[in-house]
Amino acid sequence: MAELATPSAAQISTSGAAKTAPKQTSSVVKPEKPDEENYKSELAKAEKELKAAEERMVRLFVAMRQLAYPAWIDALACRRNIMEQ
Repeated sequence: MAELATPSAAQISTSGAAKTAPKQTSSVVKPEKPDEENYKSELAKAEKELKAAEERMVRLFVAMRQLAYPAWIDALACRRNIMEQ
């Protein structure tokens, strides 16, 4: 009957730990110091792309607004404001 007994929870949880644990290497690789010139050039490039994207978004917004609200609607609203005063 002892052969049919279930193993304890501690035995179940650690039974496969040795098989699945990755081996650790003893050598530590330090990261290299980044190249400052390369960083600055990449930063300038990214800022330029961001500015271009922002300008595109503004142009798209203006175009969408002009489609939704044609100029005559703005002129009509302006006339109403003038007449109300």
